[in-house]
Amino acid sequence: MTKPDHIFKMKPLYTLRGKEIRGKGRGKVYDMPTANIDAGSRGDLPELGVYASLTTVENDRFISVTNIGYRPSV
Repeated sequence: MTKPDHIFKMKPLYTLRGKEIRGKGRGKVYDMPTANIDAGSRGDLPELGVYASLTTVENDRFISVTNIGYRPSV
């Protein structure tokens, strides 16, 4: 499978940065790694929902899924 390089070149519509916080480990049950980000009391988050996203960790970028909300799919 090849990476869709055009996705990595797109300008982000929204950027979220924050400290990763410990979750309850539910992702491990389904072998789906997660990163819980403390967004604090930010009022400028997108609507609750599930979004296609790019995640950057150090210098690596990954196509990912972002949930804005609480306990999706559980």
